[in-house]
Amino acid sequence: MLLSCAMFRTNRLVETEKLIDLMKDLPSTESIHSFFLHYASQSHLAGSPEDHQLAQWTQKQFIHFGIKDSSIQTYYPYLNYPTNRKLAIISGPPELLYEATLKEAKDETIPAFHGYSASGNVTGPILFVNYGRFEDFQLLVSKNITVPGSIALVRHGQIPASLKVKHAEAFKCVGVLVYTDPEEYKHIHDPSMSWDTVVHRDSVLNKYLYPGDPFTAGYGSTHNATRNQTAATNLPSIPSLPISWSDALPLLRATEGHGRVESDWIGGGIKEVGYYTGPSVALCNLVNYNEFKMKPIWNVIGHIKGHQEPNKAIIIGNQRDAWDYGAAAPSSGSAVLLELARVFGILLQKGWQPRRSIILASWDGSEYGNIGSTEWVEDHLEWLDAEAVAYLDVQQAVTGPRFSAQASPMLSRLLVDVTSIVIDPGTSQSVFESWLEQSPESDEEDNTILSLVHPLSVEPGLDTLAFYEHAGISSLSMSFTGNKYAVAHSTFDRISWMEKVGDPLFEYHQTMVRIWGLLTLRLSNDIILPMSPQDYTNSMKQELSKLIVKPEDTCSSGNATFGYPKTSKALEKLIRTTAKFQRKIQGLDHMVVTNKKSKKLLKHINRANARLVLFERMLISPALADKSREWYQHVVYRPSASTGAVQAFPAITAHLDDSDQARLIDRKLSMVLKNAKSALKKGKGKYHISLDEEEEDEDEDDEVTFVE
Repeated sequence: MLLSCAMFRTNRLVETEKLIDLMKDLPSTESIHSFFLHYASQSHLAGSPEDHQLAQWTQKQFIHFGIKDSSIQTYYPYLNYPTNRKLAIISGPPELLYEATLKEAKDETIPAFHGYSASGNVTGPILFVNYGRFEDFQLLVSKNITVPGSIALVRHGQIPASLKVKHAEAFKCVGVLVYTDPEEYKHIHDPSMSWDTVVHRDSVLNKYLYPGDPFTAGYGSTHNATRNQTAATNLPSIPSLPISWSDALPLLRATEGHGRVESDWIGGGIKEVGYYTGPSVALCNLVNYNEFKMKPIWNVIGHIKGHQEPNKAIIIGNQRDAWDYGAAAPSSGSAVLLELARVFGILLQKGWQPRRSIILASWDGSEYGNIGSTEWVEDHLEWLDAEAVAYLDVQQAVTGPRFSAQASPMLSRLLVDVTSIVIDPGTSQSVFESWLEQSPESDEEDNTILSLVHPLSVEPGLDTLAFYEHAGISSLSMSFTGNKYAVAHSTFDRISWMEKVGDPLFEYHQTMVRIWGLLTLRLSNDIILPMSPQDYTNSMKQELSKLIVKPEDTCSSGNATFGYPKTSKALEKLIRTTAKFQRKIQGLDHMVVTNKKSKKLLKHINRANARLVLFERMLISPALADKSREWYQHVVYRPSASTGAVQAFPAITAHLDDSDQARLIDRKLSMVLKNAKSALKKGKGKYHISLDEEEEDEDEDDEVTFVE
């Protein structure tokens, strides 16, 4: 329960209930709307003068609200900007000859382009490849359709644009065009919109190898940092462009009568075109030239110093840069962050001071590949390892009324607690109740929590990536979503869309401030950190059971599957330890609630808190990282290199058909889980496991003690 385990201590002893009430009452739709208008009134591409002006304005607002320790931290990544684009059908029947307008709107300020796209001038037949997934290309090859040398025309969606380009490269295409199919907006009836010209901008940096500046992998792109441009492995080698349906339609028509029609590849424009695969007889010319240069980007960092534990920090952050105006993505989140800063300022004026420090971050360069947050994490990795408790992210705060969240299981129960006491403005029930109604039902509370809160890596664009996957910091991201946000990353993502469709009364923005604020208060002020390793191990057990099948089953190679006995045994022991740890925490909590304060109790609480933070750190293991993408080091959840979707226990998933490698993975993964167990029991553990390290004898004693 929220009130039983939360104890807020302030300079002037503001009561817990009063502080919660203030966090619910103070957020204002009027001020949120005002902040939103300021952020979304102009385009603010990363590295642009407008982006810099918004960074300076954000810092001034932080200071004005009372967060005096606020600064702009500058990094210098390489970014690209479009200089010349052309798309045309240059040969074939006269009726097919066509030059694309590549124009989204009359008043567009920034031409549609792909972040980090390769420059080039290429010509080839048009090949329709559905969503550009690996299996889509494989299907064409299996049907003896010629793929090499073609320009792949693919639909937006299903997988990130960067992976569409990666797959096209692998199958030897010379270029890629990503278009917005009418299927995406056929359910939206808004005659004021020119849907046929909507273009989804995106980055084609392969973040699934590593995010951030491609030339400073693993360290911050400060002004004097060493940059190795020949070592970048996450940049595409073929040109690509995002285009609209109106520009894609003539290309699809050029494929009609050529190749095949796959029934499940047919999009929403079937009345206008047949969706043949091609390749076309007509040739298409794609020209895409970019200027690549080192550009400054500006993270705005505000610091509220903690009173009792100033060297422990809760970090909250939001993306600020946009491909164009970026009303929903990301200005809705930027407005919410600024409103939360305003509310914190009022609480500070009333005498409140958090137990632990709070860091507010406005990230830059997120659209290009989570540049600002990644460089900041890499630049402050040692400090974060010592002091960071958790990271809470809101990217696009509101695009509709449905609450959605992705989180480390350490924070899932906290999220349920907080959403249970915040009202959904559209239903007058709690956000949690609305959330539950929109999700699969479950009879068991733990399963309900696990089914509601998705694994963190499920959303590739989140600024949680570096915190969770690289630094081992428990993280969370959330938003209110809807099915009418077909304007994402387009020039039509503007103020008018939010005021007419997204959140006209800005009530869901206000609700997000309340949720984000209460989460931050709980983590910064609860004497005992509201984190649950028991939920984590329950999640691990659930995920492992899906991967480890019966011994009589076989894998795709025909060999018997490997059961991972050491991992299974280590996880069972870890589950027992987390259950005992949770009971110990409940005992400490009871003493806190009954006001049994002592120096000894405080020592035990501090040790318990340190172990809660250490638990996630122990799930980082370079020894279990893929050799091709060593930046990703979390052993439980990691984005797939081929789809971007979340993978549980990725080291197991990668070697399902290799029993020899599976035995090595089994031994190393079991050692990681034993380390996590040791972190909870004794507050000790090893961050890094050598592949040649001998397995230690098992400690059969599962007792948890806070006496050292």
